[in-house]
Amino acid sequence: MIYWGINALNHDSSLSVFDNDQLVYSNRSSNNLTIDQDTLEQALTYGKPTKVFWYERPILKKLRQLYAGQYTQAFDLQQLPKFYLSSLGIKAPIVYVGHHHSHAAAAYYTSDVEDAVVLVADAIGEWDTISIWECQDTNMRKVYSSVYPYSLGLFYSAFTQLSGMEPVKDEGRFMYLSKTGRPLYKDLVKTYLKENCHIGIRDWPVKDFSQEDLASSVQSVFEDEIERLVLIAKDKSKSKNIIFTGGCAYNTQSHYILDKHFQRVIIPKYPGDRGSSIGAVLAKTKKKLTL
Repeated sequence: MIYWGINALNHDSSLSVFDNDQLVYSNRSSNNLTIDQDTLEQALTYGKPTKVFWYERPILKKLRQLYAGQYTQAFDLQQLPKFYLSSLGIKAPIVYVGHHHSHAAAAYYTSDVEDAVVLVADAIGEWDTISIWECQDTNMRKVYSSVYPYSLGLFYSAFTQLSGMEPVKDEGRFMYLSKTGRPLYKDLVKTYLKENCHIGIRDWPVKDFSQEDLASSVQSVFEDEIERLVLIAKDKSKSKNIIFTGGCAYNTQSHYILDKHFQRVIIPKYPGDRGSSIGAVLAKTKKKLTL
């Protein structure tokens, strides 16, 4: 049985091929939105898929896009996986897996532990922006979530953009810049956690602000939120292992917080959306995998 896991029509596309539950190929496509031709041709050397596991639930995503006022995206039916895969010549049945479920499954089923609590934090899935999963043996159960418009990922990206950097690209630079600043704007920055940062920071009142101090302020608020979520995770599970995944897990300066509260901290090899093509398959097969 050939299974494909696909994350596409997104900013970090990837394709993974499983043959009888064994991962035989996985690649991040060079094109940000779609699977590039070289990746597709390489995947096809293993045969056409009998099933495709898609990394999110498109109808839920379109409902959220409607709520967010993203009407162009919401009504673009060509962006539905069925039509996209058909354009690639792939007509296999599609199994849809929640975006955060894909993240959590990739993180847990590729780990070396038999129990863990998984914290997923990113910009946005369909609606979930934060989720916490209790994992034991081959079972996963979501025990907590926060939904759009609250989003740590969107919050961090919006302030990255405000600083003059490129969002969904320069968050790492923004994080490292925080080391050289002071959290002078922390109280003001914190108020934006209650705002919809999807549209950016439109009403920032400070003129001629220090880029370094802004970064320090945002990082401080971000770390406070991570600690709040880690304490929730600790309360929701008896496991002494925590796995941190999703795009926010790339914020390495926050990892010390997890070390304070758990004996073992695991950051997956691919915490961002690249790993979702693997996770979409593992969420259904529930098989442990060593990368």
